[in-house]
Amino acid sequence: MRSIAQDLAPGWKRMGRRVWAGRAPKRRRNGSVKGDSRLAFVAVRKVVRTPSPLGFPGGASVRIPRTIGQLRPSMKQTCLHMRRRMLLALGAAAVTLAACGGDGGATSWALEAQDMVDAIEAAYDDDDPVEAGRLFANGGSLDFETWRMGVARRPIDAVALLERLIVHEEPRSRARADFDADHIFLSRDQAVVWWYGYDNEGTTTWTQTFSFDGSAVSSRAFRAVPASSAGFVAESEQNLLDLRDRYFDAWGAADPEALATVYAADITSSGALTGFNAAGIGALQALGERSDPIEPGPAPGIFMYRSGDHIEAILVVQVDGACPALEARRWVLAGELIAAEERYVHIESGRRCHGDPGDGWWSDFELPPSLEDNVTARIDVNDETIDLLNARADHIPFARWLFARFDEAGIDAPALAAIRVPPSRSCTGRAGLATQTESYEQYLVVICFTEEQLPSDRSESGWKESVTSLGLHELAHVWMLQSLDDTTRAAFLDRTGLTSWFGTDLPWRERGVEQAAFTIAWGLGGNRDARYPIFPIPACAELQARYELLTGGSSITTCGDGGWTP
Repeated sequence: MRSIAQDLAPGWKRMGRRVWAGRAPKRRRNGSVKGDSRLAFVAVRKVVRTPSPLGFPGGASVRIPRTIGQLRPSMKQTCLHMRRRMLLALGAAAVTLAACGGDGGATSWALEAQDMVDAIEAAYDDDDPVEAGRLFANGGSLDFETWRMGVARRPIDAVALLERLIVHEEPRSRARADFDADHIFLSRDQAVVWWYGYDNEGTTTWTQTFSFDGSAVSSRAFRAVPASSAGFVAESEQNLLDLRDRYFDAWGAADPEALATVYAADITSSGALTGFNAAGIGALQALGERSDPIEPGPAPGIFMYRSGDHIEAILVVQVDGACPALEARRWVLAGELIAAEERYVHIESGRRCHGDPGDGWWSDFELPPSLEDNVTARIDVNDETIDLLNARADHIPFARWLFARFDEAGIDAPALAAIRVPPSRSCTGRAGLATQTESYEQYLVVICFTEEQLPSDRSESGWKESVTSLGLHELAHVWMLQSLDDTTRAAFLDRTGLTSWFGTDLPWRERGVEQAAFTIAWGLGGNRDARYPIFPIPACAELQARYELLTGGSSITTCGDGGWTP
């Protein structure tokens, strides 16, 4: 038997950590158990708008009471009120079981939507903004304007915003934050997800909308609006709280005149999954007396988006009646009135009350490709196709230029499966990488420069010298793996006076493989653009001799009059 209490269970919440004793622990993708598996009724945590030690947008810093008796009186009243609501709901479930479908909510409706949110939650928990950013691989946007963090319209920018949201370690314990998607609400083409982020010293809560247009996903964050009693309430937030109070009063009284103080005259209010649709204030006024009563949902219950003068809100309500249910309502405001309203079905409530409310975006949704394997372009090199991962417009001619240098020098270009550019986990703490992965039988090169970092109006090539040097260096690593023999490697070490080719226990600059890769990159760079970043820099003639030893040919970069100078 299910009831509204069980819909609240994943988040009833809290206003802090888990309070529903029977919540099963989650497993991450790596098989480890997420969260505390002990079935304990823990104390409620209050959210306070103060600067967070975790750096959460909006901020929230708290202390966790050990027992409910240690809570302030207002918090104890809230806790007792929520307990009473749960007990009443459990009792009402027996009466409403028939109206609620009678199957205990054991339907598979919208499991795909839940899977998508679980995937995002796992990425948040793993401090992995690259994985979380895959939602935006096929276009769309990520809007964190409500935290004054801007709007991302490219995957790399979305990853940067997500990194600010989810990647932060508490400096004393080095413990990472934990995230829960506590409630999911759906419409035909959107989702609203209520998030909690917390660790031992702080917690914050917000909602995110996700809109689906084909394979493109757009998301917008709404920050929690604190209660007036919490202090630190801005005028726009207080206006929203006042509107919320008028909203519940108007619907509670079913008063047409009161509804006109809440909604604009040309209001459009819809809920596609429930068949609700009203255009104009007159239509809503006519529905007033026939609508099911509503009351506030779990605290804080209202969330705000603001960009300049544009304000939207998410309100969570409990719809009473034959089958009590949670519902999210998204408002677009015009001044102090609601100009548009969309109603979203809570997944658990929808299963319990409707069984299967119908299809939506989740019915054929597939997660976009991982940004580690996101093919956005391809180039042909010596009759072989090379995938470009996450490449933007300028990455394509840049990649062609890199391979063309090998052809100009008269040596075979390295055989690659792919070149990856940011965003990538491989770019954490490094500028480039040459590697072999399980995904590719050949080699993969990572070049950690964004599209904006490539061009230069001062170089001969049109690309920044540091970028061309790094790109050629990484390709040279692959070329050497495919072309050099032990004799050549030993001869290079003997000429340079180095003691080890790989030398993983040696400083980077003392490894033969690194000096050799930069020697080849120097030889392919050209007189104006060539760079040799390891000091002390050998004489030009010496670098030429080393290049010829490695490749058997003459370098593009020359010495003497008009030639290269350090």
